[in-house]
Amino acid sequence: MALSALDSAQMYLPTEASFVVRKATTYDKQGRTLRALDMLDEALDSTNLDDQKLQYTAAYEEIAVPFIKKLVENGATRKAFDESSRLLEINPSSQLGLHYAINSAALLNRYEDYDRLVTSARYIYPEETFFLVKQSAMWQREGEYRRALDLLRPSLDSLPDNEILVGAFAENSRELAEKYLRED
Repeated sequence: MALSALDSAQMYLPTEASFVVRKATTYDKQGRTLRALDMLDEALDSTNLDDQKLQYTAAYEEIAVPFIKKLVENGATRKAFDESSRLLEINPSSQLGLHYAINSAALLNRYEDYDRLVTSARYIYPEETFFLVKQSAMWQREGEYRRALDLLRPSLDSLPDNEILVGAFAENSRELAEKYLRED
């Protein structure tokens, strides 16, 4: 019913973009989130207008992020990775899209994707603690504990009570100490 009312109201909406965004939002509210995302993706592909692209991209992210969060909460890690990757194709600088994609890649042991995503996130958000810690985890996985510690130290000095930083620093310190013990 809401969709048919929206279809008949299309002539009164100020722009095609407004109509598409409202229709996608309606689909999402009806639980047809994938249809909403597909519609916005198609609209993005079919426009060359920057203002419309911005509207579609913003709407896409607004619908995709809660959907991905729900997938994560339900344990649908593979689907969460796919949908967060799709979001990043549309908006490569989506901070939450990067969060979800990185965490999902780690859970799926997709380290090549993880490394690529972390590198991209660090380029876009060089000071963001979450991405800093993820890069230290990347180096830790490669056995580069000293490099990870050197990366974390300046942030830890300025944010000494940050549990994520403290945990990452402690873990890398432990791994480095064990490495030294094995070498002796």
